[in-house]
Amino acid sequence: MPRLVTLVLLLAAFGDSYSQMQLKGYVVKQNGDTVSGKVVLNHVIKTPTVAWIVDQDGDSTQFYPSRVTELVIPGHSVYRAATVTLDQAPYRMDWETLDHWRDKSPEKRYTFEWRYLKVLVKGPVLTLLYLRDWRKRFFISDQDGIRELSYHPTCDESDAEVARLSVAYLKQLSEVFASKGIAFEYDKKWGYNKRDLMEIVRALNERFGQVKYDASVEAPIAYTQPYYLAAANWVKTRVPSPVTKGEGFLNDNGYSLMLGFGSPLKLPWLRRQVTLLPEFSVTCFSTSFSSLEWPNASFNRDKIGFVVNFSLATFLSINPWRVGRKLPMLAAGLETTMSLSGYRDAEDLTGANAEKDLVRQKRFLLTPVFRILQPINKGYLMTGCSLPKEIFYWKGIWSKTQMFYAGIAFTIDSD
Repeated sequence: MPRLVTLVLLLAAFGDSYSQMQLKGYVVKQNGDTVSGKVVLNHVIKTPTVAWIVDQDGDSTQFYPSRVTELVIPGHSVYRAATVTLDQAPYRMDWETLDHWRDKSPEKRYTFEWRYLKVLVKGPVLTLLYLRDWRKRFFISDQDGIRELSYHPTCDESDAEVARLSVAYLKQLSEVFASKGIAFEYDKKWGYNKRDLMEIVRALNERFGQVKYDASVEAPIAYTQPYYLAAANWVKTRVPSPVTKGEGFLNDNGYSLMLGFGSPLKLPWLRRQVTLLPEFSVTCFSTSFSSLEWPNASFNRDKIGFVVNFSLATFLSINPWRVGRKLPMLAAGLETTMSLSGYRDAEDLTGANAEKDLVRQKRFLLTPVFRILQPINKGYLMTGCSLPKEIFYWKGIWSKTQMFYAGIAFTIDSD
């Protein structure tokens, strides 16, 4: 289990930097020209600061937000490129930090930068935009331009001047509503988050017409291309003593390689966040086994077992995140395995009278399997485990193996 936890932490650490998934999209340049191809973003948890468009020949062109007006990945994301004013004051404010930043000149407190802003809600009167750098930021855009919704959670709510910073964004929204002739009584329970702010901006736009774009209907990332996988396995084998039942267990651990391929399926009766992953894999490994040496009945681990598992697994991959769709996905399923095993000198296992059917065995197994998938460029990083499976059984003697693995899956580009 500690090994699996380590693998999960590694996935989280590398997720944002290396999750440069290629998706079909385009950018609109400032002169109105459109450049289409596969889009690669340099960040997925943070808002991207640069994008690449890869053409059919594999050549890539770099696009900073200062060169374009819009970046679109149909069905997934829409970004607007714009110059915005960013407040560099600390995320949280108390009286001391407020007094310090209040004395700073605007040039030192605010920066003016070109940024990609993710479109959350776009309507006839107001657009809600999102930026994630070292903190989360929300912007509104209308005929008066783009401006950040100010928010600093406060540590000392007893001071009126400090406390008002916690509801500043709601007061800004109430002013926008008032300019449209609509009363808006804000409630502090509405937080500075996507869900609440999207609901507020969506409600305002619906008073004046139809919402033109809503990020809540964006489809989660799910590959439809076939993929190859390669993973390193840590195999834990548990075997009972072959003399008497319950005398003890012999444990043997080792490493192996798993190779396979699969093809995700998006079926109409599945929810948007769910993808079916049928997958075939082959795993080979060797394990030491105990032998009984007569006449003193001592045990030695000098017998080697060779095992080949052919597995057909069906996973249901679930993307539980309403936002941040490039964060890790969870998968669970059932694995059907045909296990072929051979044991060198296995006739010595229980002495001279051992039967030959122990030397080679073929077994069919059904076991639950679990996996965590982190989308990356043209594939996934993955880590997972299978529950213990009995690879052979003979006269009360059995051997169970459990696998923990980590690896990578590369998609096969069908274009």
